[in-house]
Amino acid sequence: MEIALKEDPVGKPYVWKAVDITSERENNAAVINKTEAILTELKNKEITVCAIVTDSASAYAAARLLKIQQELQILAINFKPPIVETRHQQGETPTLPREIFEIIDSSTFWDQITLINEILDPYCKLLNLLQCDKARLFQVVHSMNYLVQFWLNYSDDTLAKRIIGRLEKRWKDWEQPLLLLSYLLHPEYRMNQFNNTISSVNYSAFGKWLMYYYRA
Repeated sequence: MEIALKEDPVGKPYVWKAVDITSERENNAAVINKTEAILTELKNKEITVCAIVTDSASAYAAARLLKIQQELQILAINFKPPIVETRHQQGETPTLPREIFEIIDSSTFWDQITLINEILDPYCKLLNLLQCDKARLFQVVHSMNYLVQFWLNYSDDTLAKRIIGRLEKRWKDWEQPLLLLSYLLHPEYRMNQFNNTISSVNYSAFGKWLMYYYRA
């Protein structure tokens, strides 16, 4: 493989050196160190690297959020405002406004930010998938199902029910026949992925939609 990579006259792209580090410490430092090691090894073998793709968005986000929290809390400690605020005098060490200090110093604030990060994580993953140039219609159905499953298993039942209600409303607004046809015509899925108890989902029922989109 290494010889083929160096001597290939056409310059065909290869995917090489896939490394699974899921069993290791999952944070940005681990990913960066492993990536740098791969780059060093490839450079020593005189192999040109066009790109390295990692699937560690959630780990990066969590590590980045923790780093921001630590940095801001250090800033808040160094510039903590006095209990009784007075007019700032020239030459005095500047301090943070009391309301900003209390936000940074609040564990509730950071708990809420972490919660938002966890909620947005699956949405970010799906957007990354659906925004690529090779996205397919059946992946939209996959994404919707993934989000529903995420919220069905969510700890806050009240919030989960409201979000699922929004997802169902959005699903009703979409062009469902086209999305279902993308599943029905998929060579690996066909009818196997549909609920057998729903009689309206079959080739005969969807035949008219197939002709409609074919002629459109």
